[in-house]
Amino acid sequence: MEYLGDTNPIHMSFDIDAIDPCVCPSTGTRVAGGLTYREACYTLEVVAASNRFVSLDITEFNPTIGTDLHVKQTCDVAISIVRCAFGHNILNVQL
Repeated sequence: MEYLGDTNPIHMSFDIDAIDPCVCPSTGTRVAGGLTYREACYTLEVVAASNRFVSLDITEFNPTIGTDLHVKQTCDVAISIVRCAFGHNILNVQL
C-alpha cells in the first residue's frame, strides 16, 4: 500500500488463477502453489480499508472447466473476494 501512495484511487484486476487450484479449480491456467483463500481475501480487505478502492474486475474464471462442484467452489471464492472488496472481513478483525 505504501507503494501506491496515500491519495491515488485504486483499480484492481484480480486474476482468479492466482489462487491455488485446490481452492479455485475452474480456471484455464492452474498452477499449484498459488494464493490461499485467506491470502486472496486479505489482499482485497487491505485495499478496501484504504477507502481508495474505486473498481475491481475478476478475470480468468472459466465455468466450462471442471465439474459443477468445481465451478460452484470457484464462484463462491470469487463472491467472497468481491465481498472483501466492499469491506467484508472474513476474520472480523480491524485492519
